[in-house]
Amino acid sequence: MCVLCIIMSDKPIVFVSGRMNPPTPGHMLILEKAIEEGNDMGANIKIYLTSTHNNLIGKYGKNKYIYPIKPIKGFKQDNKNKKNGYVDVKDKEYQNPLTPKQKKDFVELMLKNKFSPDKLKHVEIFFDHSEKDCNGVLRARLCALAEQNDPNKVFFVMGRETDEKERENRETYCGTTEKSINDSKTLIGKGDIKPYKQKVNCILIERTEGDSENKFSNMSGSLIRRYAILGKMPQLYDVYDGLLSKDQVNELVDLIKIGVNYQDSLSSSSESTSPKSPKTKKRRSSSSSSSSSKKSKKEGTKKKRVKRKSKRVKY
Repeated sequence: MCVLCIIMSDKPIVFVSGRMNPPTPGHMLILEKAIEEGNDMGANIKIYLTSTHNNLIGKYGKNKYIYPIKPIKGFKQDNKNKKNGYVDVKDKEYQNPLTPKQKKDFVELMLKNKFSPDKLKHVEIFFDHSEKDCNGVLRARLCALAEQNDPNKVFFVMGRETDEKERENRETYCGTTEKSINDSKTLIGKGDIKPYKQKVNCILIERTEGDSENKFSNMSGSLIRRYAILGKMPQLYDVYDGLLSKDQVNELVDLIKIGVNYQDSLSSSSESTSPKSPKTKKRRSSSSSSSSSKKSKKEGTKKKRVKRKSKRVKY
């Protein structure tokens, strides 16, 4: 299929953009809405995953070397009286444990467990932004507009933010009416209106309390990360029931632990409780032996000096 044919396609574009680190049932509600809306209007459905990932091995920044994240013992929210080795679960350096490829794999698994193959025919997941940068909400919208240049045929599906400031930021590019979308298009290039300020249609999902059918709709990624570190497996099996198998949940938890550089406190505690007396004895014996060897060396040097003196007298 030629690239030009895809770009010039007249099909609408329905897209979702987010970190999804890790993917949660709440993210699935947004993806479900995008897939349902997209299939109803015969659209191409795009899922743009961000490329953010915790720095585990160190990397070079613009002007300096950025050291990898330090090992942690847990999150502050679950260890309020502890300081050393504990970080905030929303710490920017620790909030992206999964790699982009791992996120894609889990999103695919959850979608396949939820939808029939026919429903996923026109779904495409983007995670590698090396060739085409669609990383983040702003660039994802521009990528959608690059494929469908009529903004009235571009639909951004997102959850409505509870924080007012964050909501304003995310909904800046939402056209409330067809007129507002067309107005933003005609104003492009005039004054301070730049191409990236083009408005599109937004399909907003209210973040209400989960009902009996979707009781985990408000389960955030930060809470999933906390549950993973705390080892709350029964709760996590319940959260992902119908979306991931138990083995897949176990794999997700292991990857989260690796991704935040979590160090099991049990191993360190077992080492700290082990008896130290044999080590101290060895140290004493080694110190005594070293002191005796030092004494013998000193005595040897004295004898040598004496011999030298005696030789000089004889001479």
